[in-house]
Amino acid sequence: MAGDGGLGRVPYANNQIPITDISPQAANILALFPAPTNSEVFNNYIASGSGTYKQDSFDTRIDFSAAPTVQIFGRFSLDYFNVAGKGSYGALEGVGFGPGGLSGSSITHNYSLASGVTKTFSSTLLADFRFGYFKYNPIASKPDVGATPMTGVGIPNANLTGSQALETSGWGGFILNQTPSSSSGNGGNFGGSTVDWGDGLGVARCNCPLTESEQQFQWVANITKIHGNHQFKFGGDFRYAQNLRVPSDAGRTGDYTFDFRTTSGGPTGGVGGLDWATFLLGDVTQVSRYVSTSLNAAERQHRMFYYGQDTWRMTPKLTLNYGLRWEVYFPEYVNGKDKGGLPISFRD
Repeated sequence: MAGDGGLGRVPYANNQIPITDISPQAANILALFPAPTNSEVFNNYIASGSGTYKQDSFDTRIDFSAAPTVQIFGRFSLDYFNVAGKGSYGALEGVGFGPGGLSGSSITHNYSLASGVTKTFSSTLLADFRFGYFKYNPIASKPDVGATPMTGVGIPNANLTGSQALETSGWGGFILNQTPSSSSGNGGNFGGSTVDWGDGLGVARCNCPLTESEQQFQWVANITKIHGNHQFKFGGDFRYAQNLRVPSDAGRTGDYTFDFRTTSGGPTGGVGGLDWATFLLGDVTQVSRYVSTSLNAAERQHRMFYYGQDTWRMTPKLTLNYGLRWEVYFPEYVNGKDKGGLPISFRD
């Protein structure tokens, strides 16, 4: 269809888009598609491959009796995951051969540390102290990280330069939609895509680039006192949490949707229309993009928990347990000036 904004549209002659109206960027992308693997009109491309999945785990624990009344233990665990896969569309990447359709790579290091001391002061008084630490540290990357294919096909301001060059490298996500949905017009909530290619979470199952580091420090103290037929226990739990997460839920290079209604007989979805035709015209229906001005802005939080309880053996057949717990969650704060703010999303 020719026209502007869906008003006064006139069908193209023979229902064919003239070469002169085809977007140069769309033509450049089409030239990168791999050749069909059979002679069918639909489902004419089949690709196969393999991805990697590797896990290495390590656990160790040491127990030591420093004295008849003092026991010490320490434990350290490491879990290492590495998953990767290449895209099935060659130069255009797309859904990958990695686990779950991953195109890209994800490396995760999980650390866990615990130590403690138990001190017996007497037959009626016992104390134990614990320290714990864990860290969850995944890093995800595109398969074409560092490359600038969007610039190469003529799409400006997608692969940025300067400090954002690496984070905005690689392909954006291209999604063609030919399924009606409950949305009005082309405002969003599209149905399932008929075909997609490029990088990103919605296309290649990779939230990349992703930088994440979640860790927590924990100190615990418990005192147990036996008095008559009562067993009193009280203590405290102190935690310090650190969180850094810079995701790419909507690709930092952009996610581009082309909807069939854009080339149908009306602005809200009339007769006909084809998502591929919308793509050929270069008429992007919707663009979403994740933008982060900082790659090291992180949150911090302190938490405290106190408790006291009594196990009272009232009779040989009746025991009463009661206690009180107080939890304090301090407000979160950020790791420096200008490191905080409210999330903002943009959609065109």
